Amino acid sequence: MPEPKKIKSVEEYTTQLDPESKQVFQQFRELVKKLVPECSEKISYGMPAFEYKGILVWFAVWKSHYGLYPHPAAIKHFTERLKNYQTSKGYRDWE
Repeated sequence: MPEPKKIKSVEEYTTQLDPESKQVFQQFRELVKKLVPECSEKISYGMPAFEYKGILVWFAVWKSHYGLYPHPAAIKHFTERLKNYQTSKGYRDWE
């Protein structure tokens, strides 16, 4: 079985999205750029990532949902505010 093609850029990633997902991604992209205008985009772990002094957040479109993956430091920083939400425990590995 051939290996799946690796995505090399955020633009390439967006060309593979259906119109609704592309719109959701674009709205998220605009929000990140508004909040952190100095950020840049890259592909990391096969997903679009927004970077400013390191990765801020990853965003992915899956078959049945959208995934938002903040850097573990953000989860740690907002632990109290996120207590009612399911979050990754992976931030402990970054300490």
